[in-house]
Amino acid sequence: MERYLAFHAVALEGSFTRAAARLHRSQPAVSQAVSALEDELEQRLFTRQGRKVELSHAGELLLPHVEQALDALAKGRARVEGLKQLLGGKVRLCVSDTLAIHALPEVLRDYHRRYPEVELRLDNRSSGSVLTQVYRRRAELGLSTRADERLHCEPLSPIEDVVICPPDHAFVGQRAVGIKALAAEPLLLLDDSSELRRLLEAMLRKAEVKARVTMELASVEVIAPMVAAGLGVSLVPRFAVRRELEAGRLHALPLRGLSRRPLFAVRRRRPQLPPAAAVLERALIEALPPAQPLV
Repeated sequence: MERYLAFHAVALEGSFTRAAARLHRSQPAVSQAVSALEDELEQRLFTRQGRKVELSHAGELLLPHVEQALDALAKGRARVEGLKQLLGGKVRLCVSDTLAIHALPEVLRDYHRRYPEVELRLDNRSSGSVLTQVYRRRAELGLSTRADERLHCEPLSPIEDVVICPPDHAFVGQRAVGIKALAAEPLLLLDDSSELRRLLEAMLRKAEVKARVTMELASVEVIAPMVAAGLGVSLVPRFAVRRELEAGRLHALPLRGLSRRPLFAVRRRRPQLPPAAAVLERALIEALPPAQPLV
């Protein structure tokens, strides 16, 4: 490593004397390190004309690779040193119940194992409330299906919403359900504070049909067993009923005209996130990358 550091310093300074000063080494030590590297590579790395030192052709080929390696090492060191700042602190994450239950447990478990001294607080809110909490600095981070130009919104995996019904329902076998057919069924829906409920009601108004809402429930975790029991159908995020679908207790199919909803990791644009929150943000982005739908 010392040899490459000496080579890099001489290449930057164009002088063994100035390179020695840059490295806080003696000039003979720098000269010996460069000579040793030249012997190792069996190539002259510099041409010397008096006090003038220039890169040889071999040196020009080597320099960008050395700079890339030193840059990678510097970044690695910075990341490791950043861990010192994660020995404490507090992170507030604002997110909906459904995402908290079905998308975050493993992410938060791994984060807590790595940084047990960080106090992690979870605040369950609707998407609109998430944006407000983050904007008002009541949370450092949030997950929301809405974007806000006042905030930095990092795209994550889009959410696929599906119609769910019992496995013996008449919908089974169809490729998709139309909004009018859905409205004719007894519907079990989340309350009107949910983004999905508002989205469905907008589709119903556009189609000029009225739905039969027979149950209004607080969570998907309550809706799923009710649908499985044959009490009606519903519209929910696919990832929230993955286990029921795999077990055959529910059947899922698309709702025609309904696109996947975006999902964003949101934070304030300024100031910069504290280290503990920045590491959690990166963990969320890596766990829910936009290239892979959250299904």
